[in-house]
Amino acid sequence: MAGSISRSFRLLGVSWNLLGKDPKLLFMPLTSLVLGCVAAWGFWAVGIVDFGSERSSLMNLIGLYGFYAVTAFVGICCNAVVVAVAMERLAGRPATLADGWQVVQGHMGAVVRWALVSATVGIAMRIIQERLGLVGAIATWIGNLAWSLATFFVVPVLLFEPVDVRGAIRRSARVFKDRWGEQVTAELTIGAGLIVLLLPVMVVGMVLFVAVSPVLGVACIVIGFVALIVASATLEQIFGAALYRYAVSGAVPEGLTAADFESIVKPRSGAFGRRGRAKQGAVPPVPPPARPDVS
Repeated sequence: MAGSISRSFRLLGVSWNLLGKDPKLLFMPLTSLVLGCVAAWGFWAVGIVDFGSERSSLMNLIGLYGFYAVTAFVGICCNAVVVAVAMERLAGRPATLADGWQVVQGHMGAVVRWALVSATVGIAMRIIQERLGLVGAIATWIGNLAWSLATFFVVPVLLFEPVDVRGAIRRSARVFKDRWGEQVTAELTIGAGLIVLLLPVMVVGMVLFVAVSPVLGVACIVIGFVALIVASATLEQIFGAALYRYAVSGAVPEGLTAADFESIVKPRSGAFGRRGRAKQGAVPPVPPPARPDVS
């Protein structure tokens, strides 16, 4: 257990070191968060969407689809920029946000289609949740988890492999299943780090709330929470880029070994484990993604 925790935090440390070399990457998740909030307010303010509806009408579902599509597009663009820059830096090459954005622009059609697919899945999950009550809530939680795992590598696949959105989803699911199994710890590691860092923020905020000013205390908590969310989202994309790069090429970031990556996820024992070992290598290795042409 101690060894697993140590490896997880070392992997997080690699992502953190890369982020430290280019803290401007934080700007992308922050932009996504701000624009998402603005879009939510805008759709609600003009009466396009009623977010509190327990059973959406057809018009509300159409509005929600538009909202999901807009926020998905913004989020995918911002995440893709981080992934593109991270892939270059993990390969030991310099890259800027402008370089990353240029890569994304070259795949804008795929980004738009992926955003529409994500919005469609979001609407389907919303309908299931509203129509089936508690059962629907459980089903959508499971469905969202399965979808997030299956599409974990879609963004880097779209950026660095010659496939369409459907092919990217299949490729992402196959890479995840054949090379990484069921215990990817990226989100767990970063989530644990977020909780650990959030505790002192809450303590400081409460002290300020009681001893100085309620406004100052609330502001401290809100700013601290937003900062941690932005940092967590950035680290998750960097971590995901590192996992994808290793999964398809065997390339390991500086400061780690292949054993670190192989020990993150281990196939189950028994029938499922035998099946996983039988399929090992089903994902054809490809060379490390080369630096995209930039002007």
